[in-house]
Amino acid sequence: LLGGFAIYGGLVAALLLASRLSRLSSVFAETNMEKGLLLAGGLVVIMGFVDDRWGMGALSKLAGQVAAGVILVWSGAEIPWIPAPGGVTLLLTSDQQIAVTILVVVVTMNAVNFIDGLDGLAAGIVAIGAVAFFAYYYTLTQRLGLVDQTAPALVSILLAGVCIGFLPHNFYPARIFMGDSGALL
Repeated sequence: LLGGFAIYGGLVAALLLASRLSRLSSVFAETNMEKGLLLAGGLVVIMGFVDDRWGMGALSKLAGQVAAGVILVWSGAEIPWIPAPGGVTLLLTSDQQIAVTILVVVVTMNAVNFIDGLDGLAAGIVAIGAVAFFAYYYTLTQRLGLVDQTAPALVSILLAGVCIGFLPHNFYPARIFMGDSGALL
């Protein structure tokens, strides 16, 4: 059940490498994204390990998930707007941005944790979703010139990469399981 540590290690390596590339320096310069992802990721990996090993109550698990969301908000990862049907954009106030970001983080963590029961299912679905998000954010940066969407594009493709790297070890018959440490990450 320690596959989450391998996934986190891949994320750490990918983030450190990406942050050293000159073409991506602007992505990291404007926010604390690297620190936020590493801190929030480290928190949920440790929390998941504790839950897998000794068990945690629902409220303490929720508190840890909210704390991870708060760390991400501190790092500058906020959802400032929500696309609505018909090409309309719903702009969020500062308080709404914080609340929606934390809510999305908590809901996503629990959704992935709920589907983590079959070999390769959670990592496969997250990889597919991350590739789709990458395509969306990359399109926003290239076609609409929204350079502030470069960071979500980068994080999405890094997430896809670590999940794809984990999948060969997690296919049936799985040799490594991601456990809560990986599913929450």
